Amino acid sequence: MRIKGTYYSNGPGDLDKLDKENRIYLDMKRGDMEEIKRLKDLEYMIFCHGISDIETCRNKRELSYAVNVTNTINLLRHCRHSSIVPVYLSTTMVFDGETESSSESSDPNPLSEYGKQKLEVEKFIADNFEKYLILRLTKVFGVEKYDKSIFTSWLDKFMQKEKIAAASDVFISPVYVMDVIRITELLMKNNHFGSYNLGGPEISRISDFAIRLAGFFDYDSGLIREVSINDLGFTEKRPRFNSVDSTKILRESGIKLTAIRDCFNLIAENYGIKVNRP
Repeated sequence: MRIKGTYYSNGPGDLDKLDKENRIYLDMKRGDMEEIKRLKDLEYMIFCHGISDIETCRNKRELSYAVNVTNTINLLRHCRHSSIVPVYLSTTMVFDGETESSSESSDPNPLSEYGKQKLEVEKFIADNFEKYLILRLTKVFGVEKYDKSIFTSWLDKFMQKEKIAAASDVFISPVYVMDVIRITELLMKNNHFGSYNLGGPEISRISDFAIRLAGFFDYDSGLIREVSINDLGFTEKRPRFNSVDSTKILRESGIKLTAIRDCFNLIAENYGIKVNRP
């Protein structure tokens, strides 16, 4: 399988550090996608770009709407014209999070500008393509050192003896990024189409996950300040449950999700930390 990737944050000056043959510079702010449009014989296009910070989407709506909606839809129009199947990484923020396990048949009701933008693109795809994949993801995390995802960013602060604030009234179900990749590849390979929800194998309060991480790495849980989500100064309302029913996607992919504890072990390995844990 031949794969072409895009990049933005490295900037054109860093092309020498990348695989020039398989990387394309893409600026979704300007909507400059002529280089992509010149590519031939593409079967799938995976849409994983975007401004995902919830506060930025509201506070800089014109910018976020241009990136997340206007220019994304322009690229999707190219896909439709060229018979390319879009694979769109969406978000569980399209739901209001009033229930723990929204399914694919649940009615979307986004609370935030970010959720509304993602839902608008979802609707465009469903209305304009016969074949497509929409993956509604919960909090995606990695295990690489300093990757700034939820668990590693907490660990970085614990290591500096810095305190963190973690909401005790919001439930999340974090999903390991490699599970997302494996499932996406299998759905594409086996010609599965439609909308799917994908959350992690465990649902818990944000603060409980922080306490578990601290305990696993033998840090004082006193470094964790349990707060209400309303105390964190956000302007956009967060869903109470950032979790979904993943039954459909797990059944069709045949993938078993990686347990959070196993991910903690991977983090320890990548950080070179020895832990006395089975």
